[in-house]
Amino acid sequence: MNLDARTLMTLGSKLLHILKDASQHVSQLNQAGEEVSREALQFYIMLRFENWNPKIKGVSVLDDQSRVDGAAFLAGIAFTLAAGMKGRSAA
Repeated sequence: MNLDARTLMTLGSKLLHILKDASQHVSQLNQAGEEVSREALQFYIMLRFENWNPKIKGVSVLDDQSRVDGAAFLAGIAFTLAAGMKGRSAA
């Protein structure tokens, strides 16, 4: 199967937007003195996926398991990044 760059860029752009949103959410909570768990962040991202139904060549590519896995992946990145940034500001 040959996938064109524009299709993949659209999908990637949306995923990066969700990652940015999740990272900002964690940062805001941390600044307010709130701690956020990886699981809570994954749920937050799942809500962003709720009404998104991306298609590639007419095929829906975000089934229920992919939503869970994608949210876990993005939550892991945002959570790890936030922890690293929090550690830097404490140093």
